[in-house]
Amino acid sequence: MRTSADPFPRSVFMYGTLLDDDLRRAVIGRRLRPDRRESAYIEDYRPVYVIGAWYPTLVPSTGKRTEGLLVHRLDAADLRRLMDYEGEGFMLVERCVIGRRSGPRMAGVFLVRPPLTASTVPWTFEIWRRRHKRVRDMKGSWPG
Repeated sequence: MRTSADPFPRSVFMYGTLLDDDLRRAVIGRRLRPDRRESAYIEDYRPVYVIGAWYPTLVPSTGKRTEGLLVHRLDAADLRRLMDYEGEGFMLVERCVIGRRSGPRMAGVFLVRPPLTASTVPWTFEIWRRRHKRVRDMKGSWPG
């Protein structure tokens, strides 16, 4: 939960390219301890490609569930790195996420904003890993 003294969420739900351990470590700058992350899901959303891109956003979709990773106890520097990675085309919003250990909680979720637009094409982590991680070769050629 956020307070006026704490303008950022302390937990963030990751559902796209940041599910990749190597990429997440490169973005945040360290490996996250197991007690700071857990499997989680968000209900009534599904991942789709951003138009013209290889990365996803979530779109509302009644009855659907998106699996991901809930990362806890992030500090301001962690969040800045995540916001830099996501770029101007994404905004950090709070949504209810269900942690497999912690249960329902409000967490930050990055969603697309103009000028980027969501497509209707389903996005999967497995396809991204096979087609795009190798091509980018982890050199920091990230969106934004």
